[in-house]
Amino acid sequence: MKDFFKTYEDQWGISILETILNQSDLQIAFLDRDFRFIYVNEAYALGSGYPKEKLLGRNHFEIFPDNDYEQLFIQTRESGKAITYRAKPLIYYHEPWRGTTYWNWTLSPVKNANDQVIGLILYLKETTAEVQSSHALEAAMNLTQQQEAFLRAVLDQLPFGVVIGTAPSGEIILSNRMSQEIWKEPITSFKELKGFHVDGTPYSAEEWPLYRSIFHEETVRDEIIHIQCHDGSYTVIEANSAPIRDVSGQIIAGVIVFIDVSERMKQDFERMQQYEVLGNLAGGIAHDFNNFLASILSNVQLAQLKLARGNDISNLFSRIEDTVTTASNLTRQLLTFSRGGAPILKPTSLKEVLIDTAEFVLRGSKSTWSYVIADDLWPANVDAGQISQVISNLFLNADQAMPNGGTIQFTATNTIVQPENLLNLKPGRYIKIQIKDHGVGIPKEYLNKIFDPYYTTKKNGNGLGLFMALSIISRHQGHISVESVVNEGTTFHIYLPAAEERIPPRHPTRLRRLKDKGRILIMDDVQSILQATSEMLETFGYEVKTARDGEEAVTLYREYKKMGKPFDAVIMDLTVPGGMGGKAALEELKQFDPNVKAIVSSGYSHDPIMSNAKAYGFFAEVTKPYKIAELVQILQNIPK
Repeated sequence: MKDFFKTYEDQWGISILETILNQSDLQIAFLDRDFRFIYVNEAYALGSGYPKEKLLGRNHFEIFPDNDYEQLFIQTRESGKAITYRAKPLIYYHEPWRGTTYWNWTLSPVKNANDQVIGLILYLKETTAEVQSSHALEAAMNLTQQQEAFLRAVLDQLPFGVVIGTAPSGEIILSNRMSQEIWKEPITSFKELKGFHVDGTPYSAEEWPLYRSIFHEETVRDEIIHIQCHDGSYTVIEANSAPIRDVSGQIIAGVIVFIDVSERMKQDFERMQQYEVLGNLAGGIAHDFNNFLASILSNVQLAQLKLARGNDISNLFSRIEDTVTTASNLTRQLLTFSRGGAPILKPTSLKEVLIDTAEFVLRGSKSTWSYVIADDLWPANVDAGQISQVISNLFLNADQAMPNGGTIQFTATNTIVQPENLLNLKPGRYIKIQIKDHGVGIPKEYLNKIFDPYYTTKKNGNGLGLFMALSIISRHQGHISVESVVNEGTTFHIYLPAAEERIPPRHPTRLRRLKDKGRILIMDDVQSILQATSEMLETFGYEVKTARDGEEAVTLYREYKKMGKPFDAVIMDLTVPGGMGGKAALEELKQFDPNVKAIVSSGYSHDPIMSNAKAYGFFAEVTKPYKIAELVQILQNIPK
């Protein structure tokens, strides 16, 4: 065994090894091939009840005679393989106060460079507490050893924590696997249970449901407890507990069953916040639309009065049109917030969008603006109209943040987002936009609320601007964030995906009145829309026919084609409640006229057809409510 210590021949090395071994709670002993002690650590000497000098040099079985163990020692020496086994109960006759103790033994061979066994290492770990706990469970529950093993195996498979404590000592005698996972360690004592009431006051051991069930005969249901785990972290459990009685009705133990509800409570809290946001949104929408309706109604009534007196009412209709346009814009924003608002993506020059928007929004403002835009800026794959709304809102916010005027700075550069990024963006090419003001700034406690709907600090604002911006940028698979310092200013950062295609050339169309050169079929389930759209198109020289659903439209289209009077275009509503809509109607039309020119119309911009009409066989799309000039321009672009 001397070879084993050849690395530690000098005194300094031996003292290091001894220091390490003496710090271990394990009882460790080195023995040579003849099982003579050549080293024992302090824990082994203390546990054996013999001083080191009484052990060293003597054969193990001279001091602790046991033929069974000696055979295990021989087996380890001859096989060269380690053995772990549970030792028989040990009684210290020279220290009777210790009672009976229980141990796990591990024997490991020590080999030299030639793989020859030159000695053994003996590790002893006391398991008295675990065995006594097991015995306590057997005694408390009147279980056999086999029944206890079965109970433990079953409880360890349950998806919730189970802890059993005994009466009258209150000792915890069993905690299953899930309880240990929740608490991060086995639970062995009431003193280890740390918790807090919802109001933050400490939760003492005597208040635990298990304690109350054992000592006060309570049955506890669905009690929420904030607990501190062994590793210092916190979680929330929902607990149920009840006393366990023997056949005579005497309480012999108590059981507590609990689940980790921290994630559920987090989701409930987030859901409550969402309900609060939706409540604010609903209240704001009702307020705004009531104002729109009041404005329209008052102007209509005023128009009736003036018309009866022969006065000019054109300015009143201009007011009504402006109000309807504002209401339409709000409706589109709300569609963006809800299920859809799917952007109609096209290669777009963000330089033009930024500059045009700045010129329009800041015209007449006290604020000035400056920009730095890369000369080789990539085209962005965006819906130009929706992105223009975002930029408009950010410019307006920046202008309002500087009531005495200032400079709004914006930049646009190309950037590559790597696979590992903190923006939750797909890797690839992006255009990064920054819009910066030097205004009052946003207090830190408000930064996490500025994207909520109808949350605003402005006297005349509705709080939809930034909520809309977040929704639009998210639907573009982009990213928007903000940083701000009070009295120094605010900067918004936007990332938008770059387009793979080039920006198509523009071909502006001049609106003109036609004379009997176009025949249009309009399908819509709303009579007022059919009537108004027909009359407006007729003023541009179109011959117009109408249908209330897809089936009627298909029949009319087929009849006029047979008569040699085919329609130049069909304008079809996408959704017809209880009837055939535009998509199904187009499929039937294409069966006998593959070249049909169909324009899809809808107020539901979230429908994928509205964001990619050509992919579904349509020539173009118009979103309700649309202006007649927009519709006529599409019709005049239809090839003859």
